[in-house]
Amino acid sequence: MATEAPPLATCPTCGVKLKRTNLSLCAYCGSPLQLGAKPTPPDDEVAKRLGRLADHPEFKAKQAWFPIDAEAEAPALKLRGIAGVGFVVGGLVVAAVLLRGEPLGGTWALVGYALVAIGVVGVVASRAWQIALRQSALLRRAAIVLDRRSETDSERGTTNYFFSLRFQDGSEGEFRFRGRGAQYDPMVNGVTGIAFTRGERLVEFQRITG
Repeated sequence: MATEAPPLATCPTCGVKLKRTNLSLCAYCGSPLQLGAKPTPPDDEVAKRLGRLADHPEFKAKQAWFPIDAEAEAPALKLRGIAGVGFVVGGLVVAAVLLRGEPLGGTWALVGYALVAIGVVGVVASRAWQIALRQSALLRRAAIVLDRRSETDSERGTTNYFFSLRFQDGSEGEFRFRGRGAQYDPMVNGVTGIAFTRGERLVEFQRITG
């Protein structure tokens, strides 16, 4: 006698822990959670409300927008900073060697060349990181905020928000969003718009009243 497969606790595609186990699609990567599963938007008022967003005059423009992912781009910025230091210090060392009339194949000249080379590697690595980031999966979907909570690090003075979002296909998930200081106005429950997500992170949320 065939037995029913137990509900999945994590997505088999992206490995993220699922907020709800009775859905057909993963909220974090959009992959089917069951063999042969297809999107089946629930026939309720929330799904209809999200469906109407596509007819909003701002929808297409906001969906085509590419948000700045400051958290993911931080390593690239760090690499660029290292590259800048390598170029400046290496250039100064080589310039000093030339001013003193020392041989360009000497020890200090080689140190300068090495620092400039570090700068070149830093620029190349930074560019490669940004290209990979642009090509990584960024999902753009109509969503509604179901709930939110926050965690504050008193030592660092930073706040992380956790938004529970529901999408038109019925999938739901909790997404982390890094706070942007005292001037940031976080979304409240019931707000609709376009959610830009990468895995468990909410990169941006463009509000649309629908």
